[in-house]
Amino acid sequence: MASLLKSQAAFKERALECGLTEAEHDALVARGVTTLSGAAYAVSTPGVTPTEAALRGLLDPVAPEGVSVGSLAAIRRLVFESQTLAIAEVKLAIEGTDGEKRSELAPAERTSRIAAQKARLCGYDLTGTMEVAHSCYTYVGTMIDADSPFYLEPHKFITRAQEISHERPGKEIVLDASKLTVRDKSSFHRMQIQNELQLSQAFTRRISMEQVLRADRQAWQKLAEIVPSIKRTSAGALPLDSAFPTLPTEGSISFYLLPTRLQELDDKPPRKPWKGNGKGKDQKGDRGTKRDSEGKEKTPPELPDALKD
Repeated sequence: MASLLKSQAAFKERALECGLTEAEHDALVARGVTTLSGAAYAVSTPGVTPTEAALRGLLDPVAPEGVSVGSLAAIRRLVFESQTLAIAEVKLAIEGTDGEKRSELAPAERTSRIAAQKARLCGYDLTGTMEVAHSCYTYVGTMIDADSPFYLEPHKFITRAQEISHERPGKEIVLDASKLTVRDKSSFHRMQIQNELQLSQAFTRRISMEQVLRADRQAWQKLAEIVPSIKRTSAGALPLDSAFPTLPTEGSISFYLLPTRLQELDDKPPRKPWKGNGKGKDQKGDRGTKRDSEGKEKTPPELPDALKD
Protein backbone atom coordinates (compact mmCIF):
# COMPACT_ATOMS: atom_id res chain seq x y z
CA MET A 1 0.00 0.00 0.00
CA ALA A 2 1.50 3.32 -1.09
CA SER A 3 1.59 5.46 2.02
CA LEU A 4 2.09 9.21 2.12
CA LEU A 5 5.88 8.80 2.14
CA LYS A 6 5.94 6.37 -0.80
CA SER A 7 3.42 8.05 -3.07
CA GLN A 8 4.72 9.92 -6.11
CA ALA A 9 1.43 11.76 -6.51
CA ALA A 10 1.57 12.92 -2.88
CA PHE A 11 5.16 14.09 -3.40
CA LYS A 12 4.17 16.24 -6.36
CA GLU A 13 1.21 17.68 -4.48
CA ARG A 14 3.33 18.62 -1.45
CA ALA A 15 6.12 20.05 -3.63
CA LEU A 16 3.73 22.36 -5.44
CA GLU A 17 2.05 23.40 -2.20
CA CYS A 18 5.42 24.24 -0.66
CA GLY A 19 6.13 26.62 -3.53
CA LEU A 20 8.22 24.66 -6.04
CA THR A 21 7.44 25.04 -9.71
CA GLU A 22 6.61 22.23 -12.12
CA ALA A 23 10.09 22.51 -13.66
CA GLU A 24 11.80 22.26 -10.27
CA HIS A 25 9.67 19.25 -9.36
CA ASP A 26 10.54 17.56 -12.65
CA ALA A 27 14.22 18.27 -12.01
CA LEU A 28 14.03 16.51 -8.64
CA VAL A 29 12.28 13.53 -10.22
CA ALA A 30 14.92 13.36 -12.95
CA ARG A 31 17.61 13.05 -10.26
CA GLY A 32 15.74 10.20 -8.53
CA VAL A 33 13.91 12.10 -5.79
CA THR A 34 10.36 10.94 -6.54
CA THR A 35 8.80 10.54 -3.08
CA LEU A 36 8.74 12.28 0.28
CA SER A 37 10.75 9.39 1.68
CA GLY A 38 13.51 10.10 -0.83
CA ALA A 39 13.44 13.82 -0.07
CA ALA A 40 13.82 13.10 3.66
CA TYR A 41 17.21 11.47 3.13
CA ALA A 42 18.40 13.36 0.05
CA VAL A 43 20.53 15.99 1.84
CA SER A 44 20.76 14.74 5.44
CA THR A 45 19.30 12.19 7.80
CA PRO A 46 16.07 13.11 9.63
CA GLY A 47 16.87 15.10 12.73
CA VAL A 48 19.92 16.79 11.21
CA THR A 49 19.36 20.28 9.79
CA PRO A 50 20.53 20.42 6.16
CA THR A 51 22.90 23.19 5.13
CA GLU A 52 21.96 25.92 2.68
CA ALA A 53 24.57 24.71 0.20
CA ALA A 54 23.10 21.20 0.25
CA LEU A 55 19.60 22.53 -0.38
CA ARG A 56 20.79 24.70 -3.28
CA GLY A 57 22.68 21.76 -4.76
CA LEU A 58 19.57 19.60 -4.51
CA LEU A 59 17.62 22.01 -6.71
CA ASP A 60 20.40 22.94 -9.14
CA PRO A 61 23.68 21.03 -8.85
CA VAL A 62 25.17 22.84 -11.87
CA ALA A 63 24.60 26.44 -10.69
CA PRO A 64 23.52 26.33 -7.03
CA GLU A 65 24.14 30.05 -6.58
CA GLY A 66 21.39 30.78 -9.09
CA VAL A 67 18.64 29.35 -6.87
CA SER A 68 16.26 32.09 -5.79
CA VAL A 69 15.30 32.79 -2.19
CA GLY A 70 11.73 31.64 -2.82
CA SER A 71 12.86 28.32 -4.27
CA LEU A 72 15.31 27.87 -1.38
CA ALA A 73 12.53 28.42 1.15
CA ALA A 74 10.26 26.01 -0.71
CA ILE A 75 12.81 23.19 -0.82
CA ARG A 76 13.71 23.76 2.83
CA ARG A 77 10.05 23.41 3.81
CA LEU A 78 9.63 20.30 1.65
CA VAL A 79 12.68 18.60 3.17
CA PHE A 80 11.58 19.54 6.70
CA GLU A 81 8.09 18.09 6.19
CA SER A 82 9.55 14.95 4.61
CA GLN A 83 11.92 14.37 7.51
CA THR A 84 9.15 14.97 10.05
CA LEU A 85 6.91 12.43 8.34
CA ALA A 86 9.77 9.93 8.13
CA ILE A 87 10.40 10.18 11.88
CA ALA A 88 6.68 9.77 12.59
CA GLU A 89 6.57 6.70 10.32
CA VAL A 90 9.45 5.04 12.14
CA LYS A 91 7.88 5.83 15.52
CA LEU A 92 4.57 4.40 14.35
CA ALA A 93 6.24 1.21 13.12
CA ILE A 94 7.98 0.70 16.47
CA GLU A 95 4.97 1.41 18.67
CA GLY A 96 2.55 -0.41 16.39
CA THR A 97 -0.44 1.81 17.15
CA ASP A 98 -3.07 3.41 15.00
CA GLY A 99 -2.81 0.69 12.37
CA GLU A 100 -5.89 1.88 10.51
CA LYS A 101 -4.28 5.25 9.74
CA ARG A 102 -1.28 3.45 8.26
CA SER A 103 -3.57 1.71 5.78
CA GLU A 104 -5.11 4.90 4.42
CA LEU A 105 -4.14 6.03 0.96
CA ALA A 106 -2.99 9.59 0.50
CA PRO A 107 -5.75 11.62 -1.21
CA ALA A 108 -3.48 12.51 -4.13
CA GLU A 109 -2.43 8.86 -4.55
CA ARG A 110 -6.04 7.68 -4.42
CA THR A 111 -7.10 10.25 -7.02
CA SER A 112 -4.29 9.29 -9.39
CA ARG A 113 -5.07 5.59 -9.04
CA ILE A 114 -8.77 6.10 -9.70
CA ALA A 115 -7.94 8.13 -12.82
CA ALA A 116 -5.53 5.43 -14.01
CA GLN A 117 -8.14 2.75 -13.38
CA LYS A 118 -10.77 4.61 -15.41
CA ALA A 119 -8.29 4.98 -18.27
CA ARG A 120 -7.35 1.30 -18.10
CA LEU A 121 -10.94 0.01 -17.87
CA CYS A 122 -12.36 2.24 -20.55
CA GLY A 123 -15.27 -0.14 -21.19
CA TYR A 124 -16.71 0.33 -17.71
CA ASP A 125 -18.62 3.32 -16.44
CA LEU A 126 -17.07 3.60 -12.97
CA THR A 127 -19.70 5.97 -11.66
CA GLY A 128 -22.87 5.58 -9.64
CA THR A 129 -23.27 2.01 -8.41
CA MET A 130 -19.87 1.08 -9.90
CA GLU A 131 -17.92 3.75 -7.98
CA VAL A 132 -16.39 2.18 -4.89
CA ALA A 133 -16.22 4.03 -1.58
CA HIS A 134 -12.95 5.47 -0.31
CA SER A 135 -13.20 3.38 2.86
CA CYS A 136 -12.80 0.25 0.74
CA TYR A 137 -9.21 1.25 -0.06
CA THR A 138 -8.48 1.37 3.66
CA TYR A 139 -10.12 -2.03 4.13
CA VAL A 140 -7.91 -3.59 1.44
CA GLY A 141 -4.91 -1.68 2.80
CA THR A 142 -5.10 -3.60 6.08
CA MET A 143 -4.46 -6.78 4.10
CA ILE A 144 -1.48 -5.18 2.36
CA ASP A 145 0.00 -4.09 5.70
CA ALA A 146 -0.53 -7.57 7.15
CA ASP A 147 1.21 -9.05 4.06
CA SER A 148 -1.18 -11.99 4.05
CA PRO A 149 -4.42 -12.65 2.15
CA PHE A 150 -7.63 -12.87 4.15
CA TYR A 151 -11.31 -13.02 3.29
CA LEU A 152 -12.68 -9.70 2.07
CA GLU A 153 -16.37 -9.63 2.93
CA PRO A 154 -18.49 -8.39 -0.01
CA HIS A 155 -20.97 -6.50 2.15
CA LYS A 156 -18.20 -4.10 3.24
CA PHE A 157 -17.64 -2.84 -0.32
CA ILE A 158 -20.20 -0.07 -0.45
CA THR A 159 -20.58 2.58 -3.12
CA ARG A 160 -19.28 6.11 -2.94
CA ALA A 161 -22.86 7.44 -2.86
CA GLN A 162 -23.65 5.36 0.22
CA GLU A 163 -20.47 6.53 1.92
CA ILE A 164 -21.35 10.18 1.37
CA SER A 165 -24.90 9.76 2.68
CA HIS A 166 -23.84 8.04 5.92
CA GLU A 167 -23.23 9.98 9.09
CA ARG A 168 -19.68 10.66 10.15
CA PRO A 169 -18.41 8.44 12.98
CA GLY A 170 -18.19 9.90 16.44
CA LYS A 171 -15.17 10.34 18.66
CA GLU A 172 -13.72 7.88 21.14
CA ILE A 173 -11.13 8.14 23.91
CA VAL A 174 -8.22 5.70 23.67
CA LEU A 175 -5.53 5.02 26.27
CA ASP A 176 -2.26 4.92 24.34
CA ALA A 177 1.18 4.79 25.98
CA SER A 178 -0.11 6.05 29.35
CA LYS A 179 -1.91 8.99 27.78
CA LEU A 180 -5.43 9.66 26.59
CA THR A 181 -6.05 10.47 22.95
CA VAL A 182 -9.26 11.32 21.12
CA ARG A 183 -9.76 9.90 17.64
CA ASP A 184 -12.52 8.96 15.22
CA LYS A 185 -14.32 5.69 15.79
CA SER A 186 -13.40 2.98 13.32
CA SER A 187 -16.60 1.72 11.75
CA PHE A 188 -17.43 -0.13 8.55
CA HIS A 189 -20.68 0.53 6.76
CA ARG A 190 -22.45 -2.51 5.41
CA MET A 191 -24.12 -2.93 2.07
CA GLN A 192 -27.48 -4.68 1.93
CA ILE A 193 -27.01 -7.82 -0.18
CA GLN A 194 -30.36 -9.52 -0.56
CA ASN A 195 -30.34 -10.71 -4.14
CA GLU A 196 -28.04 -11.41 -7.07
CA LEU A 197 -28.59 -7.98 -8.59
CA GLN A 198 -27.28 -6.14 -5.54
CA LEU A 199 -24.33 -8.51 -5.27
CA SER A 200 -23.00 -8.12 -8.80
CA GLN A 201 -24.71 -4.94 -10.03
CA ALA A 202 -26.49 -6.23 -13.13
CA PHE A 203 -24.26 -9.26 -13.73
CA THR A 204 -26.65 -12.09 -14.63
CA ARG A 205 -25.83 -15.68 -13.73
CA ARG A 206 -27.64 -18.94 -13.12
CA ILE A 207 -26.08 -19.82 -9.81
CA SER A 208 -27.42 -18.64 -6.50
CA MET A 209 -26.02 -15.93 -4.29
CA GLU A 210 -25.11 -18.48 -1.60
CA GLN A 211 -22.95 -20.38 -4.09
CA VAL A 212 -21.06 -17.24 -5.08
CA LEU A 213 -20.33 -16.34 -1.47
CA ARG A 214 -19.12 -19.86 -0.67
CA ALA A 215 -16.87 -19.88 -3.74
CA ASP A 216 -15.53 -16.43 -2.90
CA ARG A 217 -14.64 -17.50 0.62
CA GLN A 218 -12.96 -20.67 -0.65
CA ALA A 219 -10.96 -18.65 -3.19
CA TRP A 220 -9.49 -16.43 -0.48
CA GLN A 221 -8.66 -19.46 1.62
CA LYS A 222 -6.84 -20.95 -1.36
CA LEU A 223 -4.94 -17.69 -1.91
CA ALA A 224 -3.79 -17.74 1.70
CA GLU A 225 -2.39 -21.24 1.11
CA ILE A 226 -0.50 -20.63 -2.13
CA VAL A 227 0.66 -17.01 -1.61
CA PRO A 228 3.05 -16.64 1.34
CA SER A 229 3.59 -12.89 0.79
CA ILE A 230 1.66 -10.29 -1.18
CA LYS A 231 4.44 -7.71 -1.40
CA ARG A 232 6.02 -6.83 -4.73
CA THR A 233 8.95 -9.10 -5.60
CA SER A 234 12.44 -7.97 -6.57
CA ALA A 235 11.45 -8.40 -10.22
CA GLY A 236 8.58 -5.96 -9.75
CA ALA A 237 5.80 -8.57 -10.00
CA LEU A 238 2.85 -8.83 -7.63
CA PRO A 239 2.23 -12.39 -6.35
CA LEU A 240 -1.55 -12.00 -6.42
CA ASP A 241 -1.48 -11.07 -10.13
CA SER A 242 -0.11 -14.51 -10.98
CA ALA A 243 -2.27 -16.34 -8.44
CA PHE A 244 -5.69 -14.98 -9.46
CA PRO A 245 -5.71 -16.53 -13.00
CA THR A 246 -5.21 -20.01 -11.50
CA LEU A 247 -8.31 -19.84 -9.29
CA PRO A 248 -10.89 -20.80 -11.98
CA THR A 249 -9.11 -24.14 -12.46
CA GLU A 250 -9.16 -25.02 -8.77
CA GLY A 251 -11.59 -27.85 -8.16
CA SER A 252 -12.20 -26.86 -4.56
CA ILE A 253 -13.53 -23.49 -5.79
CA SER A 254 -15.48 -24.54 -8.88
CA PHE A 255 -17.19 -27.23 -6.82
CA TYR A 256 -19.31 -24.54 -5.17
CA LEU A 257 -20.40 -23.23 -8.59
CA LEU A 258 -21.82 -26.51 -9.87
CA PRO A 259 -25.52 -26.41 -10.85
CA THR A 260 -27.80 -27.59 -8.11
CA ARG A 261 -31.39 -28.76 -8.16
CA LEU A 262 -33.93 -26.10 -7.39
CA GLN A 263 -36.48 -26.68 -4.69
CA GLU A 264 -39.71 -27.94 -6.27
CA LEU A 265 -42.85 -26.02 -5.45
CA ASP A 266 -46.08 -27.97 -4.77
CA ASP A 267 -49.04 -26.59 -6.71
CA LYS A 268 -51.60 -28.59 -4.70
CA PRO A 269 -53.63 -26.63 -2.17
CA PRO A 270 -52.68 -27.24 1.44
CA ARG A 271 -54.72 -29.76 3.35
CA LYS A 272 -57.24 -28.64 5.91
CA PRO A 273 -56.16 -29.09 9.49
CA TRP A 274 -57.37 -32.36 11.05
CA LYS A 275 -59.85 -31.73 13.83
CA GLY A 276 -59.80 -35.24 15.32
CA ASN A 277 -62.34 -38.10 15.47
CA GLY A 278 -64.24 -37.05 18.56
CA LYS A 279 -62.19 -39.14 20.94
CA GLY A 280 -60.32 -37.85 23.91
CA LYS A 281 -56.79 -38.63 24.87
CA ASP A 282 -57.47 -41.66 27.09
CA GLN A 283 -61.13 -42.59 26.40
CA LYS A 284 -63.71 -42.74 23.65
CA GLY A 285 -65.91 -39.81 22.95
CA ASP A 286 -69.60 -39.79 23.86
CA ARG A 287 -71.87 -39.73 20.80
CA GLY A 288 -75.09 -39.18 22.79
CA THR A 289 -78.17 -41.36 23.60
CA LYS A 290 -80.11 -43.08 20.76
CA ARG A 291 -83.94 -42.79 20.81
CA ASP A 292 -86.80 -44.25 18.79
CA SER A 293 -89.49 -42.42 16.82
CA GLU A 294 -91.54 -41.85 19.96
CA GLY A 295 -88.62 -40.32 21.83
CA LYS A 296 -88.05 -43.27 24.09
CA GLU A 297 -84.53 -44.37 24.81
CA LYS A 298 -83.46 -47.35 22.78
CA THR A 299 -82.14 -50.35 24.65
CA PRO A 300 -79.70 -52.68 22.97
CA PRO A 301 -81.08 -56.19 22.36
CA GLU A 302 -80.13 -58.75 24.98
CA LEU A 303 -78.00 -61.67 23.98
CA PRO A 304 -79.76 -65.08 24.29
CA ASP A 305 -78.70 -67.18 27.24
CA ALA A 306 -77.59 -70.00 24.96
CA LEU A 307 -75.01 -67.74 23.37
CA LYS A 308 -73.73 -66.22 26.57
CA ASP A 309 -71.93 -69.44 27.54
